[in-house]
Amino acid sequence: MKETWARLERLANIQRISLRLRPGAPSASIDAAERKMKLRFPADLRASIEAHDGQEDADDLFEFLPGCDRLQPLDAIVARWEEEIRLHDPNEEVFVSDDGLVQTLLFSPSRIPIAGNRWWEGANAYCDLVPGPKGTSGQIIVFVSECDLVALGPSLPDALELYIEAIESRQLSDARTSSVAYEFAQWIKGRTAKRAT
Repeated sequence: MKETWARLERLANIQRISLRLRPGAPSASIDAAERKMKLRFPADLRASIEAHDGQEDADDLFEFLPGCDRLQPLDAIVARWEEEIRLHDPNEEVFVSDDGLVQTLLFSPSRIPIAGNRWWEGANAYCDLVPGPKGTSGQIIVFVSECDLVALGPSLPDALELYIEAIESRQLSDARTSSVAYEFAQWIKGRTAKRAT
C-alpha cells in the first residue's frame, strides 16, 4: 500500500498539489476499532491505515479517489460508523444496483465509512463488506447522489491502481464533483468489458 500511495502522490505533485496524507495509525488502534465496530477490516484497508491514517483536514487536497471526499482518520471512521448504526433502519428495503455490484442501502453496519467531508454529507466512500451478488467483499463504493452508490474497485488497492491508470491515460475530467466518481465507475465497466472480449 505504501508504494501505491507514493505513486499517487507523485501524480498529484505533477499537478502541484498533494494528497497530504497523515502518518499511520498503530496496529493496536486498528484492533480496537475492529472490536468496537465488531467488524474485521480487510487486510489492504488495515495496511493503508497503518501507512497513512487518512488525509489532513484541508480544502486543497488531491482526491484520493475521483469524486470522493477526504480520506478520514481512524477515529472519525469509528465515530461515523457509530452514527450510521443509529441511522440504520433494519426494515429498509434492499435494492441492488443495475450492475449487481452494490446493495443500495443508505446505512449499513457492515460498511466501513472511509471518506467524507467534515459533516459526512456528499461523496462518502466506504469499504463495503455487504456487496451485491456480483460485487466483492471489501470493494470501495461511493455515493454519487443522495441514494445512488457506485463501485470504484473490488478493493482499495485495486481502486487506487485503476485511478492511477485513469490519470496516466487521461481518462478523467478535472471536475472535483461526485459526477467524476460516476464517470470513473463507467470507465471501469467499459475497461472490464473490453478486457473480457
